[in-house]
Amino acid sequence: MTQHQSSPYPLGATLDEVGCNFAIHAPDCEAIYLALYDDNNKQELFPLFNNYAGIKHIHLSGIKAGQRYGFVIESCEERQYIADPYAKALDKALHYIPPFSAEKALSCRLAWSSMIPLTGNK
Repeated sequence: MTQHQSSPYPLGATLDEVGCNFAIHAPDCEAIYLALYDDNNKQELFPLFNNYAGIKHIHLSGIKAGQRYGFVIESCEERQYIADPYAKALDKALHYIPPFSAEKALSCRLAWSSMIPLTGNK
């Protein structure tokens, strides 16, 4: 698939005459990918390198209406699949499975916050 000039607006998936622009607000995600699925559920990943004000975006040619897609993020060394929060339609119901325990979520949060320099009152 060929990449064309992408845009951070509008958010979600927007079809045009050559393909589709995908944009998602994900300011805290260092690595986020667009996942395209074929009829056999085979997945192809495309990194979203373009970034404007925390909105990651990509434009791919050849995408048609009905294309199944989602996003993949990597958090605490685990891959998580997320639906497009701006999607206008879904082909089936979403099923939420917590990605990990509360203890692991807290340890990831503590590890993440220890990498950010803190400022303020001493």
